[in-house]
Amino acid sequence: MPVWRNAMDIAVEVFTISAAPPRKEDYALTSQIHRSAESISSNISEGFGRGGDKEKGDVLQVRARFCERD
Repeated sequence: MPVWRNAMDIAVEVFTISAAPPRKEDYALTSQIHRSAESISSNISEGFGRGGDKEKGDVLQVRARFCERD
């Protein structure tokens, strides 16, 4: 799955960029960025773990809308 692979590459890059120990006030932001980066590939995996193509598409559309709000 090329899309999932790209999502994993993005997550690795995000973790690399933010690897420096955060200042106290930056910890919450860094933590949120890490969780967001990890959730991309998780959402794709969940969508493809569903039964039919319609279910997969529905899950991915809902997740895409959720990401747009953030």
